[in-house]
Amino acid sequence: MVDAGYYDGRELEALSATSRYQRWIVEQFAPHLSGRIMEIGAGIGTMARYWLDYSDELHLIEPAHNLYAVLEREFGAHPAVTLYRGTLDGAICAPKTSGSLPFDAVVMVNVLEHIADDAEIMRTIFRLLKPGGRLLIFVPALPALYGSLDRVFGHCRRYTKSSLERLVAGAGFGVVRVRYFDILGVLPWWIVGRLARSRIISPTMAGLYDRIAVPVGRVLETVVPPPFGKNLVLIARKNGA
Repeated sequence: MVDAGYYDGRELEALSATSRYQRWIVEQFAPHLSGRIMEIGAGIGTMARYWLDYSDELHLIEPAHNLYAVLEREFGAHPAVTLYRGTLDGAICAPKTSGSLPFDAVVMVNVLEHIADDAEIMRTIFRLLKPGGRLLIFVPALPALYGSLDRVFGHCRRYTKSSLERLVAGAGFGVVRVRYFDILGVLPWWIVGRLARSRIISPTMAGLYDRIAVPVGRVLETVVPPPFGKNLVLIARKNGA
């Protein structure tokens, strides 16, 4: 992220207003979630609440102190949750995290695009997972959509299907599935971020999109995988016995 110690959270506030969208993301990952799960860049815990339903242990890593404070209030007393404020490298040296190695699954939702050296973190995650462990990634797609919102949110890039596949395979993972997600969101994102050059996402508009467009898009994309989309969903596996 732009500043590992602080994140203003506007992107997270917009996501928190979209419960249908959140559940749609969870549906992509649910069959691959079990056991010891780590979420990198847990933010304010919007998605972590869902991962709890699938985990024996849930490890949440968040570098921004202001977001970590929210995680502490929400999950600090939960017996199945371990929290760590800092980077992934620091977390894997911490006793509570290192004592849980290896992990069954690592999840990143709207995080990888913030990381300058995305290849290095892929290699680190590969070492954290047990053989057969799953890597679950949700990222912004289509470089042509990169605009004002991406810059404000601190995105280093948007991915194509092939660039994300190459990145993950280069770290040693076997790609199980990669697909575009939220085709209906492409035009609104282009209008807001490229045409209007807005620097904010209105929670009201995000909520409206969640109520009207998400149910339609979810049904359409269940029937026919979209040829492009605002985001990408990737599921990969650490191969080995």
